[in-house]
Amino acid sequence: MNRVAGPRIAAVRPRSAGARALALCSSILAATAAGMVFIIYGAADGLSLIDLLRAILILLSTWWLAWGAATALLGLTSRQRPAPLRVTGAIRGKTVIIVPVYNEDPVNTFARIAAMDDSLRATGTAAQIDFAVLSDTRDAAIAAAEQVSFGQLVARQNGAGRMFYRRRALNTGRKAGNIEEFMATSGAAWDYAVILDADSLMEGATIVEMIRRIEADAGLGLLQTLPKVIRARSVFGRAMQFAAAFHSPAFARGLAAMQGRSGPFWGHNAIVRVQAWVESCGLPELSGRPPFGGHILSHDSVEAALLARAGWVVRLDDDLEGSFEEGPENIIDHAKR
Repeated sequence: MNRVAGPRIAAVRPRSAGARALALCSSILAATAAGMVFIIYGAADGLSLIDLLRAILILLSTWWLAWGAATALLGLTSRQRPAPLRVTGAIRGKTVIIVPVYNEDPVNTFARIAAMDDSLRATGTAAQIDFAVLSDTRDAAIAAAEQVSFGQLVARQNGAGRMFYRRRALNTGRKAGNIEEFMATSGAAWDYAVILDADSLMEGATIVEMIRRIEADAGLGLLQTLPKVIRARSVFGRAMQFAAAFHSPAFARGLAAMQGRSGPFWGHNAIVRVQAWVESCGLPELSGRPPFGGHILSHDSVEAALLARAGWVVRLDDDLEGSFEEGPENIIDHAKR
């Protein structure tokens, strides 16, 4: 197995610690200054309880905004990292691309899978890369259409034995539970898993590069890409698409600089090491009633933290192009997400 040398993990820690300290101190300083200015302004005619409450709210909101600004400034000023470790020879590990679906349009979903399969074939890579569609669809008509579309996909792509479809009777734990059940029952057949959303799309060359990077680094548990928003149709959606394309790279670089080996997981467009996932990412059902009890909804952040706690590296590589997703078309859908 041929490898290209990359940075040592130990060398990343001091830089990450310094970036975190800088972002934290600068945002606290800005928030404190904003709160003090408001208190000074309110004290002109005598401080009241409402003035203090407003000052606290100003302090908290300014801290949140300043933290985001510090992240972006870190991304704008940080140096480009050395090239990551990657396998340059034959890929030995087996990979499954997981596509969870829930009442999605099956035509669009399976068309994306076909496009990714064609793109993978065009790379000429001899690695074993399979697809698994994990359906939690509750609508019987949509589920029937999924099965028809899957049959057409297998026939068109000659996918027998490398494309799989499974529909759960109960959608326990939603998407996180769907993936957890698949990993526990079938994950041992693969070494790596690329986790997508139903609206995700990735170029074949990007998927292959992700596999090469995770195979080369035995300590890497999860590698997250920076997806670009595509196919927006409404004014709101187009504005979000433009903002994401323009601002997200700087924020991603700043986030990577701060988090280092304990990076983020956004729930999709990422590759994970199956062994690391199965050993570390079992999610508990919290006691009490939702939203404070029951199944964890923001599972991706928790899964990233569990991997990092178990000693696995969770990394965001913002240099990986060819990673896409669709975004919400209105502010209500954006708020729900």
